[in-house]
Amino acid sequence: MRSHNNAGISSPSKAIHETTDDEWDELCAVNLKGVLYTTRHAFQALVASKGCILNTSSLVGIIGQETPRRLHRDEGLA
Repeated sequence: MRSHNNAGISSPSKAIHETTDDEWDELCAVNLKGVLYTTRHAFQALVASKGCILNTSSLVGIIGQETPRRLHRDEGLA
């Protein structure tokens, strides 16, 4: 068994001083907590099967993005 975590959003794509707390909380909830929750849910099955976890991300985290766009992809468990 393996777990592939690849979900994220890049919005809000605006200056930090224009970003609301709710927008920041949504970004953190998807981009950080999504990996935590998926891994936590699959942990026992992964241990039992000697499986692995593959965490991937978008290139937007490295190069940035000028316009708001949501990136959604959840490979789930295979």
